[in-house]
Amino acid sequence: MPVTKVACPSCGEIANITVNSKSDDILRIGTNSLGRNNQSACKSCGKKIYYNLG
Repeated sequence: MPVTKVACPSCGEIANITVNSKSDDILRIGTNSLGRNNQSACKSCGKKIYYNLG
């Protein structure tokens, strides 16, 4: 599975999240799981990142 780089919503550092394909859009990224189906973790601060793919 490919990964995409995003800014961590907690610390602002670059974080990698897994996507189905490079053409997937990342929707609703945040630090809580409300309405979000996928999760990853920031390597810098260790906090979880929740997101939806579009």
